[in-house]
Amino acid sequence: MTGWRTVKQSLSEAFDWTIYQALRRLPLPFASAIGAPLGAFAGRVTRKGLHRRADANLARLCPDLDAGARETMLRRRWRHIGRTMTEFGHLHCLIDSDRVSIGGDPAGQAALSADGPRIVAGLHLGNWEVIGPTIFSQTGPVASPYQPPTSKVRHRIAVAERTRYGARLFPPGRASAMGVARALARDGVALLYLDEVIDKRRRGPVWRGAAPEAGNIHAVARLAVRFGATIIPADCFRTGGARFAVTLGQPLRPDPAADTVRETRRIAAQLNALARDRIAACPEQWLMLHERPPPG
Repeated sequence: MTGWRTVKQSLSEAFDWTIYQALRRLPLPFASAIGAPLGAFAGRVTRKGLHRRADANLARLCPDLDAGARETMLRRRWRHIGRTMTEFGHLHCLIDSDRVSIGGDPAGQAALSADGPRIVAGLHLGNWEVIGPTIFSQTGPVASPYQPPTSKVRHRIAVAERTRYGARLFPPGRASAMGVARALARDGVALLYLDEVIDKRRRGPVWRGAAPEAGNIHAVARLAVRFGATIIPADCFRTGGARFAVTLGQPLRPDPAADTVRETRRIAAQLNALARDRIAACPEQWLMLHERPPPG
């Protein structure tokens, strides 16, 4: 049985590598278009359990939607996820393309280009991977912790594509913490995602109660207080096909005179509320909609 699993895994990884190599040689619009029906097929046939969970979570987040409206949104969601997966091999090309617009709060845009330590606080909305090359195009090297995929080939692909556009990647653990701390201590930029699933646990945002004191929301707040870093919220919605809008939010700055524990909690609460509002604006583009446990 173990031997068969090894063979099955090897075949799966060979398939992933072949598809990746083929898609990255296509123009981005074609690669993206191929992903849409594949995502729709997954939601309808191979990911039925995730579809049901996403529907249940969507009902909690948007109680005013009836079953028909939720189903329409979820169909769009699966097509969107399919596109996101097949667009991955084109991240490095987006910097010089006209497919990404950058907007949002003028203060957030100014803060991104200012001196001093900066933390870009992202969300897994739209094609979240577009945030990395977009920020790099404005600031240069970006320290970026990440969660490695379980597949060795997918891990190899993820590292290759992110480093191609200039990210400085750090896997979980001590190296990640030191890499981010080193970047901030040198007035650099770090990119962290507020809704990251760590150790198979979703630790934020929450819809009721205080922000979680574990996970990346709390980590971003703690790092900002420790290094006096400016937090710049960022997300990336799909605006149609393979076109994206990166939105920078109003920057958050810690009060250096405040008590560190209270200031960390204050910033975490603001980040939690901000993340909740941005997800509610377009829940069908939120990758974590099907995660367990459901949004709290």
